[in-house]
Amino acid sequence: MKQALLSWFGYAGVDFTAIDADGEHRTLSSWYPDFTALRPYRNEEDLLPILNEVGEASVELLDFPAQSTQSILKALSISMPWSSLTKSKRG
Repeated sequence: MKQALLSWFGYAGVDFTAIDADGEHRTLSSWYPDFTALRPYRNEEDLLPILNEVGEASVELLDFPAQSTQSILKALSISMPWSSLTKSKRG
């Protein structure tokens, strides 16, 4: 899917950049080395530095390892406690 999106972005002239966070397979960075930065995601501590790499392109595509969903959700809950967001909106 990501390869199709990047091909279409290039064809349509959409300004985009990509971050390949899958340090083991490196599919995105090997197929599109001119548009992709390799920033391997190994654990929760890697998420914020990867997100800080996001630039100002119209589209930013991040490719994380397939089994990293739980780790990313955990990192997000550590970085930004959702309870503080709901409390600040109440009052």
